[in-house]
This record gives sequence, structure tokens and C-alpha cells, in this order.
Amino acid sequence: MTNPASTRPRVSAVGAQFELSDEQLQIIQHLIACHGKVLSVAGSGKTTTTAERIAYFASELGFPPERFSP
Repeated sequence: MTNPASTRPRVSAVGAQFELSDEQLQIIQHLIACHGKVLSVAGSGKTTTTAERIAYFASELGFPPERFSP
């Protein structure tokens, strides 16, 4: 990605304040029509990244939040 560390978005959807890594940004903005797989160690931010991806769908792409409930 071309985002330098100083311009990375701050996490806001889950209330935390830290910078997302380039890998997390790639996962969040991954194409909707394509499957993706995330493999990483415990504590690496998979849950936060997933929550941010859902928030990205709702806020940036206009998906209604009720679409994500079972």
C-alpha cells in the first residue's frame, strides 16, 4: 500500500485509538465479491480488523447495519 504510517486511518468503529497496519487496511478494503482468508497468530488484531471491515461496509459503502445480523 502507499499509505505512509502518518496518514493511516485511526480506528474509530470499536472505540480504540491506534493505527491500522498496511495488512489490516488491505483486509478491510478487500473486494466484496471475492473470498479472502486471514491467517495470523493470536493477539494480532483479527477481531478488530473484522469489526473495522464491517464498519467500513456500513459507513463507506452504504451497507445497512441490519444486513450483518443473523
